[in-house]
Amino acid sequence: MAQKQVWKRYNRRMSAWAKGVLAEALGSVCTQRQADHRLVNAAYTSQMDSVTGLLQGQRVADKFYRVNGDVIQADHNAALNVLRRYEDTEITRFTPYQEVRRILLARSPAQLSVKGHELQVMSAYQPCADKSSVQVCTGL
Repeated sequence: MAQKQVWKRYNRRMSAWAKGVLAEALGSVCTQRQADHRLVNAAYTSQMDSVTGLLQGQRVADKFYRVNGDVIQADHNAALNVLRRYEDTEITRFTPYQEVRRILLARSPAQLSVKGHELQVMSAYQPCADKSSVQVCTGL
């Protein structure tokens, strides 16, 4: 048992060290390229639909299945959510994940209809990643 605790502590320290090295390297590259580096709260960004901004759909491996049936690349979807998270005034970097979930669920269509708001329809249509160009052009 004592040996297990030693390895747990060692693994935790190595993980923290690796994160620190990665953060320093990222900061260095951003400085060299004169890029802006901003930290955001990443809670639920891989589980949100980047088109609607709601906690809908499901991520399975490298695909994100939207509620309307479209399939998009999961990492791209999450990256768009991270990009938009910086602009979100309700969710700060240090908001606990439980509170982030509560905020995202409060934005769902059921909650919006209770409050008397309507959901904005997104005009930009994103075709399914699994559809052929013929299916996209014909609307199948």
